[in-house]
Amino acid sequence: MTAQVLATTLLVLFVLIYAAWRRYLWVARTTQQEPQDTCPYSLTDVFGDQHLAKIPHQKGVLWLTEVFSRSASKFPDHIALQIPHTGESLTFAELDARANAVAAAVSPLLTGPDQVVAVAMEQDNWQIVAAHLGILKAGGAVMFLDTTLPDALITHMIEDAQPVVVLTRGQDGFRDLPTIDLLTLPEAGSGIKPPPWLDDPTQRLATIFYTSGTTGKPKGVECPHAGYVNLALSYADYFDLAPGLDATTLTSSLGYDGSISEMYSAWVSGCAVVMLTKEQIRSGPDLVPILREAEVTVLFCPPVLLTTLTPSPEIDLPYPVCRYVVPAGEAFPAALVEPWTRARRQIINTYGPTEASTDTSRQSLRPGEPVTIGSPFANVTYVILEIGGLRPLPHGETGELCIGGVHVARGYRNLPEETAAKFIDHPEFGRLYRTGDRCRIDGRTQRVEFLGRIDTQLKVRGHRVETQAVEDILQTQFSEIDAAVLDYQGDELIAFVAAPSLDEASPTEVHPAPAEWADRVASILAKQLPGPSIPSRIFLVDGFVMKPVSGKIDRKRLPDLSRVLNRSEPDEEGASEWLPLQTRPTDAERASMIDASEEVEPCDERVLEICREVFDAPLGWDDAFADHGGHSIVIASLAQRLQAEGWAVPVRALLSDCDTARRIAQRPLKTERVIDSSATPARQDPVLFERDEKAARVLSVGYFTTLQVFFLLLLFAPTTLGFLAFVAFAEIGEFFMTAALWEFVAVGLVMHLVALTLPFASLLWVMVIKFFMGGHLYKNRVTPGVYPKWSRMHLRVWCIRRLERSVLHPLGTLFRSAPLMAYVLRRLGADIGANLQSAHDVEFSGPFDLLTVGDDVAIQGGAGISVSRWVGNELHLGPVHLGTDCKIGMRAAVADNVSVGRGSWITPLTPVLHNVGDWEMWDGAPARFAGRCAKMQRPGNHCRPAFSAWLTETLNILMQVFLDFVLIVGPTTAITWFATALIPSRATELAGDYFRITPLAEIVWHLGLYTFTTTWVTIVLLSLLACAFLRVTAAAPGLHSSRGLRGALLLYRVMRFNQLQRLWTWTITGQYLRALAGLRFTRVGGSECDLMYNLVPEMAGVDAQVFWSHGGFTNMLDYGSEHIVLRQLEMPKNFFAGNNCVVEFGQLPTNFLLGVATPANDIRFRRQMRSRLAQPTTVAGNPPVRFASADFESETESQTPPGFGLFFGRVLLNDIFSIGVLPTAEVLVFAVFTTILLRLEQHPVISAFVALILAEIALLLSCMAVKKLLVGNTWGSEHATPFWSWRHFTYFFAQDCFFAWCKRTLAVTAGTVMSNAVLRGMGCRIGKGTLFAAPLQAYDWNAVSFGDDCVVAGQLQYHSMENMTLRVKRTEIRDGSVVNLGATVMGGAVIEPETTLMPLSLVLKEMHLPTASYEGSPAEVVTDDRT
Repeated sequence: MTAQVLATTLLVLFVLIYAAWRRYLWVARTTQQEPQDTCPYSLTDVFGDQHLAKIPHQKGVLWLTEVFSRSASKFPDHIALQIPHTGESLTFAELDARANAVAAAVSPLLTGPDQVVAVAMEQDNWQIVAAHLGILKAGGAVMFLDTTLPDALITHMIEDAQPVVVLTRGQDGFRDLPTIDLLTLPEAGSGIKPPPWLDDPTQRLATIFYTSGTTGKPKGVECPHAGYVNLALSYADYFDLAPGLDATTLTSSLGYDGSISEMYSAWVSGCAVVMLTKEQIRSGPDLVPILREAEVTVLFCPPVLLTTLTPSPEIDLPYPVCRYVVPAGEAFPAALVEPWTRARRQIINTYGPTEASTDTSRQSLRPGEPVTIGSPFANVTYVILEIGGLRPLPHGETGELCIGGVHVARGYRNLPEETAAKFIDHPEFGRLYRTGDRCRIDGRTQRVEFLGRIDTQLKVRGHRVETQAVEDILQTQFSEIDAAVLDYQGDELIAFVAAPSLDEASPTEVHPAPAEWADRVASILAKQLPGPSIPSRIFLVDGFVMKPVSGKIDRKRLPDLSRVLNRSEPDEEGASEWLPLQTRPTDAERASMIDASEEVEPCDERVLEICREVFDAPLGWDDAFADHGGHSIVIASLAQRLQAEGWAVPVRALLSDCDTARRIAQRPLKTERVIDSSATPARQDPVLFERDEKAARVLSVGYFTTLQVFFLLLLFAPTTLGFLAFVAFAEIGEFFMTAALWEFVAVGLVMHLVALTLPFASLLWVMVIKFFMGGHLYKNRVTPGVYPKWSRMHLRVWCIRRLERSVLHPLGTLFRSAPLMAYVLRRLGADIGANLQSAHDVEFSGPFDLLTVGDDVAIQGGAGISVSRWVGNELHLGPVHLGTDCKIGMRAAVADNVSVGRGSWITPLTPVLHNVGDWEMWDGAPARFAGRCAKMQRPGNHCRPAFSAWLTETLNILMQVFLDFVLIVGPTTAITWFATALIPSRATELAGDYFRITPLAEIVWHLGLYTFTTTWVTIVLLSLLACAFLRVTAAAPGLHSSRGLRGALLLYRVMRFNQLQRLWTWTITGQYLRALAGLRFTRVGGSECDLMYNLVPEMAGVDAQVFWSHGGFTNMLDYGSEHIVLRQLEMPKNFFAGNNCVVEFGQLPTNFLLGVATPANDIRFRRQMRSRLAQPTTVAGNPPVRFASADFESETESQTPPGFGLFFGRVLLNDIFSIGVLPTAEVLVFAVFTTILLRLEQHPVISAFVALILAEIALLLSCMAVKKLLVGNTWGSEHATPFWSWRHFTYFFAQDCFFAWCKRTLAVTAGTVMSNAVLRGMGCRIGKGTLFAAPLQAYDWNAVSFGDDCVVAGQLQYHSMENMTLRVKRTEIRDGSVVNLGATVMGGAVIEPETTLMPLSLVLKEMHLPTASYEGSPAEVVTDDRT
C-alpha cells in the first residue's frame, strides 16, 4: 500500500513538474511576442488589468453622475465638499441628498436627451456643486453662466444653448427664463430613477462649455459622458489618492472645463473637494495657510499661481499638503520644477482642450528633464498630422497634434461648418480633433513636446514669430524666470517676465530688466533663434492678470508700454537699461565672450583622457556617462582613477552634477564636499558623555570569549533543560505509535498554548539575570560613552543584547501586536510612550535603558533602532530619543546619541546619525533635510477606534491564536497522525516497543520517510490553507485604523504572506502559491520571485518576466500611529528588484532595474505608457542615481530556454529537498542518535543531551561536505554561470543547506569569535578577532575575505544576477574595518584597513575605499563630524 501511494505521488509530481516546465516556456515565448503599440505616427495607451484595484466600487461605471453616486454609496460619511470661505463641510451622503433634491426639481422639466439646464450663481457655496450633480442625475446637460461676463456674451450663450430652466441662488427670475431658486428647495431629497434617454454614454451630453471667445463669439462644446468617465478613471489610475485622506482643490470656475478634472479626480476615489473663491485664489501668499488648514493634498492651478504662493514650498506647505500639483492652461516654466518637486512633491503636468473632455495627457515633471505634455491617457490617441493636411507624420517630426479616442467631443453646438473643420474623420485613425497646437512626438521617451500654437504668431518686421517657442526657452533655460509672455508693441518684440529674484526692490510694477542680465539673455537667444524672434526689450513685472474662468494669462491685459514710458521716464544713469537690446554688443561679440569663458584649461585635458581610458570609448567633453556605458563597475573605476589623480569626485557626483568630462574638469582639485547650510537646518551637537572607566577596561580575547560561553550556558539553560526533560520523559515514541487522532490534536493545542507563553517565560528569566547582573529587574545601568573593543562594556552590551533578543525574537514570531511589543520593551528597560505602533521585524538593539520613545510613534518594517555603533575598534554608546508623533520609515536606521523631533518623518532607507528637529522630513543617505511635514487631522476622523485599546488588543490576540490553531496547529497535528501509517508496526501490539526492538537501519528508513513525508505534505497543505485564507480575507484599498480589528487582521495577513514567501523563496511552486494567495500575475509561471517583505497580494500586480532578489521590502502598507494606508504596487514587464531594496508603491516603469539597497516609488520613477515598453533604466543608491542600462529585450531573447532535465533538477533541489528534507534533517539525526544512546542503556537526559550535541556537529560537518562537493574550494571567488545551469542551482542548494543546518549554531555564537571556526570550515577567509553580528551573512563562502579585528553588522552581497547570469567575486575587507548596521558591501570591493562604513552606506561592486570613514549610498568619505 505504501509503495503504491509513493508511486502515485511521484507520478503526480512528475506530471506537475512537466506542466510547470511547459508553462514556463509558454510564458517566455508569449511574453516576447506580446503585441505592443508600434505605430510610428501615433501614441495610444490602454488601461491595465488592475486599473480598478484602487477603486473597485467604480467597476462598470458608465455615466459621470455614477462616479459620484458610487462613492457616496461606498463612503457616505467621508467629506465630499469643503468650503473654507464659509467653514461648511458636506459628507458624500449629505451632498448626494442635496443633489437629489435638485434632480427632483429639475426632472419634471426635462422631456428628452441633451436638454440643457443652465446655472447662474456665484461660486462660493455648496448649492452650485449640488446643482451640477443634480442636473446630471436628472439626465440634463449642464451649462454654467458666469454672471460677470458681458451681457452680450451671456445673451449669445443662452440663445445658443436654449436651456429649459436656469438654476439660481436667491433670484426669483433670470432674463425671463424658467428659473428655480435653489434656496427654496429642501436640503435633502430621495434618489430618482435614471431617465430612459440615458442610453449611450458616448453620445448623451454631460456638459456644454463655451470657449473664451478670443477669436469671436464663444463656441459651445458638446461633451458626452464617456469622455469624462474615462478622465475620472484615468486620474484614479494615475494618482495615489486614498478616501478619508486626500482632498483636491476646486480653483476653476464651474463654467470652465478644468473644473471636471478638479472635482471628479477626487470623487472617483471617495476624496474631498475644497472649493476656493476667486478672492482666495488671488490672495497670493495668503492662500498658503488656507491650503494647510484645509489639508489640500492635490492643488489644481495655473502655473502662474505658484509664483505668487511661496519660494519655499517644502517649508511653507509641509508634506503631505499639496503633495500633488496639477498645473493646466499654460506651459509650465522649467524654473518652477525643482522647488516644487522637493520633499516628495509631484508636479503632474496636464494638457487637453475643451473639445477633448478637458485633459488628455499627463507627465510627472522632474528636475533636469524637459517639460512636456507627456503621454496620452488610456483610450486616447495622439497623432501628428501635417499642418492643413491629413498625412500622418512619423515620430520626431513637427506638425499639428490631433486627438482621437473616447475623449473627443461631439462638436460645436449649432456650428456644423466649424465642427467639420476641427472634428475630422481620418481614414486611418478615425475621428480626430485638430488642436491647432504645434507638437512633436519623442518616440524614445513616449512623450509629446508642445511647441506652441499654430495660430498664435506675431508678425515682427515682416517675419512670423512663434511666441510659444520663445516663451518656452525663456522659462526653461533661465531659472530666475517664473513666467514669460511676448507681445508686439511700438514696432518692437517685447518680453514681459516675472522674475522675483531680479525684482526685489522695484518701486514700480513694470520696469526694465537689469542691462547686464538682459544682455546675457539676448546672447543665449541669439544662438538658438533668428533675429526677429529675439525680444528688443525685456521688462520685469510683478505678475500677470489671469482670466477669471480658465486661470490662463490674459494676453489682452499685458502692460501698455506707451503709458508706462510716459509715466516714468528714465534718468541718464539708467538710460542704457531702456535701450533696445539690438543696440548693445553684437551676438558675435557675446558668443566670443561666452565661448572664451567656457574653455577648458589645458591641464584638465587629463580628465578627458582618464574618462576615455576607463570607458574604453572616444567620449566627448559633454557625453553623459550614463548614456555611454556607465554601469556601476565603470563608474566606481572612474571615481577611483580620478581620486588618485587629484579630483575628489564621489560616485554619486559622476552620475549627477559631474556626469560629463567637462563638468569634472571644472571641479576644483581635491575639493572638500560643501554642505549647503541654507538647505539644512542647523544641527545640534551631540551630547558628549563621560564613560565608565572601570567598564572601559580591556579583557583578553580568550577571557572575553570564555565569559561569553558561560553567559550562553546560563541564558539557554532553562530552554535546554526543559527540552531535554521533555524528550527524556515524555515517551514521545510510544505516543507517536499508539495515540489516537484526538490525542494528537489535544496535545498540539496544549503545545501551541505553551509556545505562546515562551516570550513571557523568557522575559521572566531575563529579568532574573539582569537583576544579578545590575541589581535591577528592568534597567541595565549602563553609562553612555566610547568604549574599546573587548572591554567590559563591550561584553556587557553583548550580553544585554542577547537577553533582549531572546525575548523579542519569539515575541515577533508568535504575535503581531504593537501593544505587546511596547509592554515587553518597557520591561526590558525602555521608556515607551502610549500607542507605539512598531512592526514585528524592527531590529531593536539595546541596552534599552538608553531608548526613549514618545507617544504615537510609528516604526515601520525592517527599520533599525540602535543605541550603539562601531567606529573602528571603538563602541559608541549613546541614548536615542524618538519624539511624539514621529515616523521611522521602512528599513531606515537611527543610530546612537540621536534625537528625532516631534512629528518628524525619516523616509525609507534613510540613516539618521544627527539630531532631527520637530516636524521635519529627512531623506537619502547620508540623511538630508528635505522639508517640513505635518500631521493630517482628516484621517483621524475616520480612524477612531471602535473599542478601548485593551479590548481591541485582547480581541486581536485571541483572533491570532484562533487563526494560528486553525491554519497551522490543527492541520499539522492531523497530518502527523495520518502519516504514522508509514511506520509498519503502528497497528501491531508491538507498537509501544518499536524504537526498542526494531533494527536501527529500519528505524532510519521509516523515520526518514515519515519525517520527509510529514514535513513536505504539511508545508504544502499549510501553504494552501494560508493562500485560501489570504484570498478570502482580501483587504480594501485606502485607509484603515492602526488600532482597529480590520487593521490588525491586515497586518496579520501580511505576516502570514511573509512567512509563506520566506518558506518557498524563489521556488517554482512558490510562484504559483503567491498567485493562489491573490498576487495578480498577468501570466503566472514565468517570473523569478524571491522573498519580498510586506506585499499585500490583492493590491500587487506582477507582469511576466519580473525578477525579485532576496530581502526586498515594499511599503504598500504605509502605517502610522493612528492609520494605515493600503496602496497599490505594479511591477511591470522586465522589472528587476535587487537585494534589500525598498519598492514602496505605485506604478513603476517597464525595463526597470532597481539596485541593491535602493528605494523606489512612482514619485521618482513612473510608468509612462502601458502599450509601449520604456527605455531601459538602471538606478542605485539613495536618492537613486541612474547608471547605464542593459537592453532587457535583447537579454530576454538571448536566453536559452531550460530543458526539462534541468528544470526537473531545479524543482527537485529547491521545491522538494530544500522544503522537505533540509528542515527535517536535524530532527532525524537527533532521533537516530538518541535511539542509539538509549539502546546503549544511557540515562535518558544524558542521551538526549549528547544526541543534541552530536546532531549539531553532524549537521555542521554534513554542510561542509555538501559545500565542498557541490561548490568546491575555489568556485565563487571570481566566477560566473548562467541562471539556467546546474552550477547555479547547486550553488544555491548548498546555501540552503548552510541556512538550514548551520543556523542554530551560528545564531547562538553570533557576536563571538566561535562562529568564525564554522565559517572557516565553509571556506571563508577570516582573520583573528573578527566579529559577526549575523554570521549567516557570510554565505558566499569563497568570496569572503576579512582581515583581523573587523566588526561586521551589515549586509554582505557578494553575488549578483546580471543579464540572467550569476556572478560572484571576492571582496577584501581588511584589518580593523567596520561594516555597521544596514551597510551593504557588494562583490569585488576592496576596503582598506581601519575603514568604517556608517549605517546604511552602500559599497558598489568593485569600489575601492581607502582608509577613512564612509557614509551614503553610494559610499563617500565623511567630511563633517559624523563619526
